[in-house]
Amino acid sequence: MCALTTLYWDVDDFWKSYQPEWNKHLLESNKPKRGPDPELSIPEIITIVVLFHQSIYRTFKHFYIYHVKKYLQNDFPKFVSYIRFVAIKKNFALLFSYSFHFFNHRWEELLEAKID
Repeated sequence: MCALTTLYWDVDDFWKSYQPEWNKHLLESNKPKRGPDPELSIPEIITIVVLFHQSIYRTFKHFYIYHVKKYLQNDFPKFVSYIRFVAIKKNFALLFSYSFHFFNHRWEELLEAKID
């Protein structure tokens, strides 16, 4: 299994376990939702952000344009432009913070298991 698939699988498992908690803390509103729903799924968004943090790129813009768009566009069926991705990504800042904490502990456990 390739590294991208493994990462996506881990992110998707994380999202399935965390989504009920996330939904509990969303504010209820009688107002209609503004704007379109994100084209990418939340696990796909998190996967791309995690890949950026594992990459050698210094800016997310360069990573997205020169790596994701060039090499990974076929792996994400509902690929969006850089500007659209940034607009979507800003809505999930708290989720990214929690997911990085979660994955950092998970990877530390995996490294310890490989060492033992």
